[in-house]
Amino acid sequence: MSIIWPCPLGPSSYEAAGREIAVPAQTCPSCNQELRGWGGYWRRVRSERPEGSEWPPEHHIWIRRGRCADCGRTQALLPSFLFVRRLDADPVIGSAFNRAAGGRGTRKVAQQLGLPHTTVRDWCRRVKTKAAMLLAALLKLATSLDSAPVAITADGVAAVLEALESAWQRAREHWGARIPDRWSFWSLMSGGLVLAFYTTPPLPGELAGGKVEASP
Repeated sequence: MSIIWPCPLGPSSYEAAGREIAVPAQTCPSCNQELRGWGGYWRRVRSERPEGSEWPPEHHIWIRRGRCADCGRTQALLPSFLFVRRLDADPVIGSAFNRAAGGRGTRKVAQQLGLPHTTVRDWCRRVKTKAAMLLAALLKLATSLDSAPVAITADGVAAVLEALESAWQRAREHWGARIPDRWSFWSLMSGGLVLAFYTTPPLPGELAGGKVEASP
């Protein structure tokens, strides 16, 4: 299981910290007790391809784990620049969604980002399959912050991105600079499960209760 924490660093800075990466205290989702350190593991992250480079850079980062003393469950503590079970940092995935929503085919998008076509195709298929669920969750979050209706002018991936933009803008208006970029915000609010088989809709209370408020 995984917990997404609000990380102010990008993959490069996070990688440079190595095993010394500082992770804020986290609580067990089941028991609400503070997690204790429980080692960790190394994993790869692929970040955005610099202009002029053929391939996106890869980083090796240390993921801390926490364990609940009450229930014994362990949690991987993932920085908010990641979605659960995805190699690519969420700005890369977000860039792919933006390009696809603009009408570009997944093969073209993959070429532009230096990624395998099957990877980008899988992301877009997953969001299309879950579009109604993702859209409902984001609209619920947006209207919990501001009761004004949210205008959705598109469908599919583009509609989900419109709802994300509204929720993110309203969160920024409400909490200001403590709200991270839109992709980290989406990872935090979905528990990193945007591209998982299921996504638990974000609860408005979570936004005010610490996940984002803890951001530097």
